[in-house]
Amino acid sequence: MVLLKVKDIVVKDRIREEYGDLEDLKKSILKYREASPGQGGLLQAIGVDVKGSLVWGGRRLRAYQELGLEEIPSVLVGGPMVTPALIAEMEFEENFLRKDLRQGEVSNHRTKMHALLTSIHGEVNHPGRGGEGQSLAKSAEAMGIAKSTLFQDKLVSHALAVMPELGVLDKKSAIINKFKRELIKKITSEIAQRMTLGVVDSIKWGDCRELIKDVPSESVSLWLTDIPYDLEVDKLS
Repeated sequence: MVLLKVKDIVVKDRIREEYGDLEDLKKSILKYREASPGQGGLLQAIGVDVKGSLVWGGRRLRAYQELGLEEIPSVLVGGPMVTPALIAEMEFEENFLRKDLRQGEVSNHRTKMHALLTSIHGEVNHPGRGGEGQSLAKSAEAMGIAKSTLFQDKLVSHALAVMPELGVLDKKSAIINKFKRELIKKITSEIAQRMTLGVVDSIKWGDCRELIKDVPSESVSLWLTDIPYDLEVDKLS
């Protein structure tokens, strides 16, 4: 691997015409440049042929250009066996066969990262970025994403753990909505089935902490409670 001048790399007609949003990629490059000086913040170097033309890594090169960075880690593609046809094939594989991670894979990774950070720093004492422990906000900040994004990632990860078949969907909203629909169907079916078993029409008066001891395990379909007015539930432990 060598460092090449960004301005010297020639970009000819490319398979990928739309580079998409590069902001997350640029943040990642800047974040990891100090940690891996030889890699220049890239997890994979770009490919350049012996004539200085780009073979793969168009988004990475474009991100470097927008960041104003002068040199980029590159792999030189050359030799007697490297024909124009082979270079075209390599570009094809880079853009089509080596697909990006699915949304579910991204969400699972972020959820595992949050769990790892929590195992290192401990559970948070209260929500937000302040105080001790690893909050959702702190993990999101460390990953360079919004707290709401990480919250959605956790929902997606949970949905996939229960219904792995949802992993084929490519959007978080699609995975979450499909999961909710399937859950509602399951719950509705369960309620309909239990209603056929009949209803016990009785009222018991007393201390719920004592009465609950007489309730058989797995016999309750629904608890409906009415907590005191103006009780700040979010502050309860």
